[in-house]
Amino acid sequence: MSDHPARRLWATLETIHDVVYFAPGVRDAGVGLGLRGFWMTYFAFRAAPLGAVGAEPVIACFAGFESGIVAKALPDVWSRTTPEACPDARRSVSVDALTAAGIDESSCAAAPRCQRPSRKPHHQDRRDIGSGRAPTRAVRLLLRMTAIGMDTKAE
Repeated sequence: MSDHPARRLWATLETIHDVVYFAPGVRDAGVGLGLRGFWMTYFAFRAAPLGAVGAEPVIACFAGFESGIVAKALPDVWSRTTPEACPDARRSVSVDALTAAGIDESSCAAAPRCQRPSRKPHHQDRRDIGSGRAPTRAVRLLLRMTAIGMDTKAE
């Protein structure tokens, strides 16, 4: 594995970032907004910051998805929900999942340090994420930080 800082950042934060899309409750949150199925929820939650866009901008921005899968979900999602509703639903289910996993406030506060370049390989810097319930504000900060940095994967 590359020791490039971008790769280490990705390896460190991808697990947290994935909560946004794969945690228990994500599909139910999408259904609660009127969405159907995994892909419709995935693309609605991920593309919402772009606005009510069709498949083409999402295919271009998110690279790596078969265009037919994207086109099947978009723009239909925007006839079922709004781009404004998706981030709140995404955040709510993510906060619940991270809190249930035992993410504590000190772990959330330490997360920004993971973004600083380091000479250590990522596997030498892993720490126990702690236990107990995380305050919503700290977990939201962690989610915002990972969502900003992780929607573009390092190669």
